[in-house]
Amino acid sequence: MVAGGRPAPSKSLLDYIKSKKELRENLDELADGLRRLKADMLRYEVVTMALYAQNILYKKDKNGFGRFVIIDDIGSAALIPIEYWFGFAGRERVKRRWERFLKCTKAKYHNELVDKLIEKASADNAVVLGDEYFVGQGLAKQCFVYPKNDALCVKIPYNEGGVLEIKRELKYINMLRKRGVECDILPIYYGEISTNMGIGHLFWLVRDYDGKISQSLYYYLKSNIILEANFTSLLIALKELKEKILANEIITMGLFAGNFLCKRESENTLKIILINDLGSAALIPIEYWFSFAARARVKRKWKKFIDYLSKKYTNPLVHELIEQIK
Repeated sequence: MVAGGRPAPSKSLLDYIKSKKELRENLDELADGLRRLKADMLRYEVVTMALYAQNILYKKDKNGFGRFVIIDDIGSAALIPIEYWFGFAGRERVKRRWERFLKCTKAKYHNELVDKLIEKASADNAVVLGDEYFVGQGLAKQCFVYPKNDALCVKIPYNEGGVLEIKRELKYINMLRKRGVECDILPIYYGEISTNMGIGHLFWLVRDYDGKISQSLYYYLKSNIILEANFTSLLIALKELKEKILANEIITMGLFAGNFLCKRESENTLKIILINDLGSAALIPIEYWFSFAARARVKRKWKKFIDYLSKKYTNPLVHELIEQIK
């Protein structure tokens, strides 16, 4: 971090390669980032003219975790770029460009550290997840603390519904990212990894100011004692949530207490994060492209959320809360 708490300027892969000290200190992290970059390029069929060490930036976020970003030579110069329209052609081009990138990088900057970087980036190092990393499980996905960085979690779909859910959510998150939408009530996605349980997806793990994993909204609503102790901070957080969902036109399948985590930022301050059911399952999701449709959907989903809370909880405090956020 630099003065003022801002992240340090991003460095290119070439910057790291040129400094043996920095490359040595960040070798595993950079190799992991390259594996995730390749997985994302294949998933989204990212077509490039070529890949070079100077055209790939390693960008660290406020949590100190990084991801590679391609900043140049994107697209195709072909008269008829079939890779734009056919997935198989796009993926084949990604594979060819990736292999050429590794080969050329190794040949051009030949030294022991670069060789190790390429070797690690090429290896299929499956992350081993066990019970000691287990966080929780929903109807379609399991969640684990990422063994290499406990500020992150790994989501693993364990049935067909989970696979479709992850696919829909990642498509929506990627669309928001392309549009430059940054909203602090949404999960931060860091890419795809290989695990002993299959393909996993890295997300920011929501933790409280004291390091504990944040509890769901359901946790705060189910207990009268906990709700009473946190009523004011919860009310403020829910009002902020409603405002940001509407302002950013955040599309969801539905809003439920179990889909929100309440991040305790201080003893008396909460921020609510939406962690599940993002996006639309519509064949043609017009709400992605038309603001009036998005705002109408957000308002409908919020009303259904209020109705859901009213029916599920009989606690008078919950109903007092509902009256002030509906």
